[in-house]
Amino acid sequence: MNLPASLLDFSLIQGGPHLVLGRRHLPARPRRAPLSRRVLTVLLVSWLPLLLLSLLHGGPSAPRAFLRDAMVHVQLLVSLPLLIAAERYIDLSLAAAARQFVVSELIDAKHLAAFEDIARGVMRVRDKASIEAGLLLASFTLAFVYLPAHPSSGWIHAEPGGTPTLAGWWYLAVILPLIRFLLLRWLWRGVLWAVFLFRVSRLPLALV
Repeated sequence: MNLPASLLDFSLIQGGPHLVLGRRHLPARPRRAPLSRRVLTVLLVSWLPLLLLSLLHGGPSAPRAFLRDAMVHVQLLVSLPLLIAAERYIDLSLAAAARQFVVSELIDAKHLAAFEDIARGVMRVRDKASIEAGLLLASFTLAFVYLPAHPSSGWIHAEPGGTPTLAGWWYLAVILPLIRFLLLRWLWRGVLWAVFLFRVSRLPLALV
């Protein structure tokens, strides 16, 4: 069975309001920036500012405390890049799984239009700006209502329990919300995939 165009472009990752906006203003279809550039950009707005702020405004002991903070380095140099680097692998895997419904003829030809509607519907929800705006708002709101305790506070707070340093404010008000946003967006993609599978399961599938 030939694959319809909607399944050739099926993706829960390669979308979102920023790409929708780009399609309206650019003649060619916009693409995400290369992986290396996106990872580098994240590092330039996360780990590097912490190092510079610790050196310039954190006091004499702040740079050493920051460099010894293994948890933050793992967060910013390992976990954060992995959240971005995993996008292509997950995207290709989910797209292949969606196409397999047609390739394996689990979907009968007469129900193919309904299957396409489900795929297009999920991608329309993926592109809703209000969803990502809500995730972003929730991520930054938590930064002001909940400040997590940190065992290595020599660079986040000049004194225990005191006002955060500039590096501490950058970590608490920018970096942690960024990590929360990426985690919430991955959770949202998981919800979209679950909705897609549930709606497909309601179709008459050729299981035998």
